[in-house]
Amino acid sequence: MKSTSTQEIEAKGVNQRYKAPVNAASNMDGHWSVDPNGGGWSNAKGIEPLIPLDSTVTFDTAKIVSNLQPIRFLSVVTRHNAAEVYYLYERDGSLQYDMGNAGSIGTTRRTSVLDTGRKIPKPDDCGTQLTTYGRFNLIINGYNRMLKWWGRELLSAFGFISPTPSPVLSGVQPDYIIYSDGAIPEAFYRRLENGNTCIRLSKTGYYGLGDPDTGSINRYDYKVSFISDTGSESPLSGSASVIWDLKGITDGPTSSGNRLANGKYYEGKYGVYFSNLPTGPQGTLARRIYRTKNRVDGITGAGEIYYLVRQIDNNADTTYTDITPDQDLNIPAPSVTDSVTISSQWKYCATWNNSIWLAGGEMNPYGIIYSRGGLPEQFSAFSTFDVGMRDGGAITALVPFYDILLVFRERSIELISYNNGGYSISTLDSNVGTTATNTIKLVAGVGVVFLNKDGIFAITGSIRGGAVYQVNKISEPIEKEMSRISLSAMARATATYSEMEKEYWCHYPVDGDTENSRGSVYHTMNAEWSFRYSNGLYSDGNGMPYTQLASDPNGNIIIGLKPTIGSDIFLRRGYPGIGLQVWSASRFSGAYISNPIINQSKTTFDYNTVQKSEDIWESTWNDFGDDSKKKRVLYVELEIITTGENPISLDWATDWGYDFTSSGTQIPLKPETVGTTNTEPSYGTKGGNPAVWSTSKWSQAQVTRLRWDIGTGLCSTFKFRVFSSNLFQVISFQVEAVGSQNKPLNQNGPSSRS
Repeated sequence: MKSTSTQEIEAKGVNQRYKAPVNAASNMDGHWSVDPNGGGWSNAKGIEPLIPLDSTVTFDTAKIVSNLQPIRFLSVVTRHNAAEVYYLYERDGSLQYDMGNAGSIGTTRRTSVLDTGRKIPKPDDCGTQLTTYGRFNLIINGYNRMLKWWGRELLSAFGFISPTPSPVLSGVQPDYIIYSDGAIPEAFYRRLENGNTCIRLSKTGYYGLGDPDTGSINRYDYKVSFISDTGSESPLSGSASVIWDLKGITDGPTSSGNRLANGKYYEGKYGVYFSNLPTGPQGTLARRIYRTKNRVDGITGAGEIYYLVRQIDNNADTTYTDITPDQDLNIPAPSVTDSVTISSQWKYCATWNNSIWLAGGEMNPYGIIYSRGGLPEQFSAFSTFDVGMRDGGAITALVPFYDILLVFRERSIELISYNNGGYSISTLDSNVGTTATNTIKLVAGVGVVFLNKDGIFAITGSIRGGAVYQVNKISEPIEKEMSRISLSAMARATATYSEMEKEYWCHYPVDGDTENSRGSVYHTMNAEWSFRYSNGLYSDGNGMPYTQLASDPNGNIIIGLKPTIGSDIFLRRGYPGIGLQVWSASRFSGAYISNPIINQSKTTFDYNTVQKSEDIWESTWNDFGDDSKKKRVLYVELEIITTGENPISLDWATDWGYDFTSSGTQIPLKPETVGTTNTEPSYGTKGGNPAVWSTSKWSQAQVTRLRWDIGTGLCSTFKFRVFSSNLFQVISFQVEAVGSQNKPLNQNGPSSRS
């Protein structure tokens, strides 16, 4: 009987729909990437430590448990045009970074701890967030103090969360007299034992405060503020007042034999002494002193309008003497609403339109505040939004997207735009939101991509040029996978986009888990999907426990893990990774530690790599155009790229069955030369042409075909899967079958079934 062939079918990505194209995969678990040269799918990647480790690794015994805790936050931060690259992460409540490479064997890791005792997020908490503003990075989590990090160990608190203390002024005591032979001194300076001062200046001189004539009343009110290292100004302090009067005195001291007939000896202008000028928190570069003009008795004098007196360009001096005359005051102080204190419990942050934006958190789940342009720590009392009047749930993220700021909520998305000198907020989509904050990433050529309870979506478009922003689902081919996600732990999900790999990775917990165990990858080169999962790497089935993902400036994907550790501290094992990992051309999928040797306070372990488990490319069910006709499948032919003596296996199944039948293994080399001296030389080969250093000629990777004989019985549908823990690359396939005119049996036959 004449056979029929499917012809050449290009191996595509995952499509889980019932009527999926015959060239799609029903499943792709493992380490798959698209070959940019058009060579199909390759499993040539794995993970390895970001900072290379020796064959042994040493921990402080007391810190073993902490060092093997999950990574709960990860961000790659660059400074000085990427001359400095920081791998910033949190583990066991410790905020720290790895910087650079370990260099040579035995070199100490370059790890620095920035903060400790930070809140460890639960499964419904997205954890720490970071945004970069100019030269510093803002780090917040809604619980601990907000931090400004400038790189290295330069760390300080962000924002003004406490009122500015008022200055302490010494009283002015004009009746303190110094004279000699009846002569009135022009000026002198005395601090008195009672805490007051008498800083008297010439009545006719330029400097000094107050009406200098007898009988006058003088009053001045003062406030101060702090200037942070971002140029932002704190809220003004409460006021401090000083009052003095120049009453006529008819009698003077007589000890010198001189009697003064009037009080002219204390007429003059006076200075005001700050006995305690407040110092600001860490990060304060300067302080500003403001005061009113002479308010006299508080009713008939100047109003309560404050002017800048002086900026003290340090955060150390605690005393100051003010002799600046009223006529020199011409710069008004900011209003009390220009800068206000903020809470440290804001949960989400973003940098957009030259301002820092803060939102959400337990204190105010629907609120948004934003700083003054160019002054990232200075927040006005009126620079706020509240989305609580519209349905959509609590705010879950702030994300800049070109000319708008996206406000993600649990069940909706808002957008903030800037027009005609002001901000406005509107609803982008009232039905789509997310609680998976850490999956929101800008993907080149696609838009803002994120995970939610219904799948993975992308926001595209622009409000410029007449275009419109839209929210579209891009995960239709993998809906079965999306239905497995643990909704109550979606906040644990993480994602990154790598421009080098041209991939958007999203890892998430499934099937009721509270830790990430599987991942989906959107390959932007061909707009197709594959899965990140490595069956059997963990005994509990948690195949790729990637708790955090990020990408460095070169596009390398950085991975934080959740190690598994034993119950006995002295027999402790941790795997699949020790510390941060990087997606690379490694043939491994992690490591474990073993054989502890305790030496006083140190414990040394052997470091062992974990071989990759089997990567699988599994076809969809193929009915050869008509599932009503039975057929026999003869063989499957794969077009692959040669990768040396790395056997790959093929299994097959029929009629929607779950049981697969093995068709054995093949070596990804040209079949006609395998086992002979004419085959390509291979390092460490057991075949016919072992490579000899400096003698063998290495060939380029070649396209070749492998055939597996099948020989099924009569069937309606057929599928196969190829798999291996070795390196292999699939381009396309053909399936050869013999057709039949046999039809399925009629379930309701001519005779009754009783």
